[in-house]
Amino acid sequence: YRVPGRSNVANYVKLVMNKKGHAILAWEQYADGPVEEMNDLYMAEYNNGSWKKPQSTADKLNFTGVDYMTGTSIAMDDAGDVIFAFAQGSQLYKMERKNNVWSARATSTTERNNPPGAVFYPQVAMDNNSKASIFYLVRTKEGMGLYHSDYSGGQWAHPQSVK
Repeated sequence: YRVPGRSNVANYVKLVMNKKGHAILAWEQYADGPVEEMNDLYMAEYNNGSWKKPQSTADKLNFTGVDYMTGTSIAMDDAGDVIFAFAQGSQLYKMERKNNVWSARATSTTERNNPPGAVFYPQVAMDNNSKASIFYLVRTKEGMGLYHSDYSGGQWAHPQSVK
């Protein structure tokens, strides 16, 4: 599938599927335009035998004119709840689906972020009790550090350094 207005080049494909056959597919698709539009993040959903796909470049999940993305991760439980995360520039972004309703467009988690620095390669995991964890790298003046935050009871914990 090619998002209208984008090149045929897609990279970094991620797929998750639960026991009920519901799937989320995410990918970065390259533009033929200037460097600041080098790649955009898109998502498609499979449910009840059909795909819901992006219809235009306006359906992208990331932000134009912001630094390059460094990783996308998706986790889904058997109920169909989803956590979707990506890093762009110095920010970690996430979207969530709970009870079949998506949160607003990806929101930055930086307001409760770790030390200032560039965020890289988030990885999320979720169990069937809607408990989740996210791990990611942060580059600071001191070097690279690994951080994590846990999700339980509808709240994300303050990120902690993994030592």
